Amino acid sequence: MPLTYWKEGKRKFVGTLQQWGARSLSFTGKVTVANALAAAKLWYLASVFIPPDSVIKGINIPWESSKNPGPSNEKPPEPSSEKLPGPVNEKPLEPSRKKPPGPSNEKPTEPSTSALPSLRSSFSVHRQDESYPICKKLSGEGKGTAEWCTNVENERGQILTNVQTCEESVEKLGPMAAGLTSRYRKAGEATPQVMYVDRGCCAAYGVSSVEQLFGEWVADGMLTRLDAFHWMHRFDAAVRTDHHPKYALFKSALSAAVFAYNKEDLGPKQETFARVEFTINTLKGPARMDDNQVHLFKDIDAIDKVWEAQQKHIECIQDPPDMPMYTITKYATKNGHRLPYYATVKGSNSLEGFHKFLPDMIPGPHFAAIPFQD
Repeated sequence: MPLTYWKEGKRKFVGTLQQWGARSLSFTGKVTVANALAAAKLWYLASVFIPPDSVIKGINIPWESSKNPGPSNEKPPEPSSEKLPGPVNEKPLEPSRKKPPGPSNEKPTEPSTSALPSLRSSFSVHRQDESYPICKKLSGEGKGTAEWCTNVENERGQILTNVQTCEESVEKLGPMAAGLTSRYRKAGEATPQVMYVDRGCCAAYGVSSVEQLFGEWVADGMLTRLDAFHWMHRFDAAVRTDHHPKYALFKSALSAAVFAYNKEDLGPKQETFARVEFTINTLKGPARMDDNQVHLFKDIDAIDKVWEAQQKHIECIQDPPDMPMYTITKYATKNGHRLPYYATVKGSNSLEGFHKFLPDMIPGPHFAAIPFQD
């Protein structure tokens, strides 16, 4: 993301604080203004893109600094102000600040570079996915120059790179992959252990497209895995319509065949193959029809061809060996039992959510290509 957009957000952040700083606000009021009005200019961008260090270090709260030098525009200081140490004389004018927590009340609101997530951390799981709706909003000279928006995300949900290309080919995505691997190499960071993608995970013959793009990482041991939900979506090619009453049942059965709630229920890929095949064979029979005798699948040959083509990915959708893919986020007590809540780093669901919201990040029906220059 261009530095100019960070500077513009920083300018709005400081401008909002200066505008409200002329009012006599309590400490609680200032915190509310800082969080609800000022911080909103930067926090969403920082949750998606990695903020530059120059922007983080330059953020400060202008309320205190604007009162230190020279006279203030507020009412003249009262004699009681002499009881406070330091050159700040206006603080006693605010009744709610008779007991300030300390000489630097606003410092805790300043973001710390060590507390914010950064690329200079060791990430083990990456995700790559493409989207096209955002490219439809391109106008002006950039109109028609891009068909796909490709992003790479780490396990913390940070967008590491963002490019627009006219096609999803190794030639067009090569500069993006080369730039990302170069950034990791220069930063001295370890190679990601797993890369989840929606396509190009493996090839029947030769090297897959993802392995060509990230050949340096693959040579260091990075695994490429197909996202399980994208794998299940591929069966839609054999489905008559997703509005069929048995469609939800089919997808739920596929999900139950691939995933397991308990670690003890997990089996080798042969068991996954058997469960998926049992689901498909069951819905190839009378169970595939709705009340109007309309079949779920276009025909038996269609579902057989899709299943035959997707069998090679059974191993690809398995969890990598000896890699913790789930993390306990919290515990909840239900019916007297303490149950853990898990979050997973596998798959590309979070990146799909980002792509769904991406067109709304730039308001309006059209925009130029400059805001997307990475």
